[in-house]
Amino acid sequence: MGYWGQVHRRAWRKTATDIAATPLRCLAWLLAQAVGAVAVWFALGHLGLPSDDIGRRIASAVPFLSLPLLYLRRLAGAPASLYHELRNEMEDRQSTDAGRIANLEREIARLKAEPPPASRDPDGIFQNGVQVGRVILALTDPVAGSASFQQIVEAADFDTSAEFDYRDWVLRLEGVGGDMRSQIGGTRSRSLSRVVCRIERKRAWRD
Repeated sequence: MGYWGQVHRRAWRKTATDIAATPLRCLAWLLAQAVGAVAVWFALGHLGLPSDDIGRRIASAVPFLSLPLLYLRRLAGAPASLYHELRNEMEDRQSTDAGRIANLEREIARLKAEPPPASRDPDGIFQNGVQVGRVILALTDPVAGSASFQQIVEAADFDTSAEFDYRDWVLRLEGVGGDMRSQIGGTRSRSLSRVVCRIERKRAWRD
């Protein structure tokens, strides 16, 4: 619908609302037109105009012009009303867009300010999100549900009785060929060899 189509639609809608917002108002408007026409007809008759006079007939029909006159009045004011409505909609849309842009800019600034998360060591084993060891020469067989490592080193904090994460899997220890521990000063070290594990399940997420 073009601009003038919108203007016409707005003017006609307001005209219809003025006249027929309720059935009672519509009936009152029709009666007013009829009473006005009859009053003009008889008034001109009292002035001596015959019933077949064209002027008398036209003058009696004038009250019925209230509808087109009201429409023309609404039509004259429709462009300004439509302009204000469109401007308000545009301002609301711009305000909403500005708010979204501001939120995006804040989020971008936050992401730039935060350091990226450290990547997990692909050879690391983890418990509760903390690396507790590093494997050497791993062999996993998801079909058989097993995994083995020649060694797990740097395992001083490794809880061998609990599940642990390795890459995409959650594992549980089943057998250890050797467990070597040492402590130099305040530094503890532990190395497990010939480690056999059972694959419990696939991890639900990856870092």
